[in-house]
Amino acid sequence: MKRFPRTQGLALLALLALAPAGGEAAEVVAREAWIREAPPVSQVLAGYLRLENRGATPASLVGAAGAAFGRVEIHETIMKDGQASMQAVKNLAIPPGGQISLEPGGLHLMLIAPQGPAPLKAGNQVPLTLAFDDGSRLEVTFEVHKTHQNAGEDPHQGHGPAAPESGTGPSDHDAAGHGGAAGH
Repeated sequence: MKRFPRTQGLALLALLALAPAGGEAAEVVAREAWIREAPPVSQVLAGYLRLENRGATPASLVGAAGAAFGRVEIHETIMKDGQASMQAVKNLAIPPGGQISLEPGGLHLMLIAPQGPAPLKAGNQVPLTLAFDDGSRLEVTFEVHKTHQNAGEDPHQGHGPAAPESGTGPSDHDAAGHGGAAGH
């Protein structure tokens, strides 16, 4: 898989900082933000959370960034003929008074090219900035977990050998539809 330079991640953070004045995303609240721990060699992880729109107008998540990753994208897992594949999503609409869940086997944040000297381990806290279509931003701290009590089966699970407690068996990220040299 191609590595993305840290400068690309920093450039995206800079673009988020220059987004149109909209201030903080005061109407959107993030809950249960977590990242599944993966083997140290993994170049792609997945982030999950629940977003609640407490405002009177729709909100739309259009991007995310963080210094811990070269790139962050919004993706959706699609099951077809028993095979999981990933599809990029341009935005996630959250209706007024509604919520949307990013969870294993469904919508998620694709965390590409981890940056830093050490791999993420259970208990680490990772800040990400969520960007919305109105220019507002929301700082969210994700905690790294070995598993999540509501996780279910996750095509991103482990991005290599599965964690022993998952019970889902080996999983290969490229086989889940993200491409790469071994992709399908």
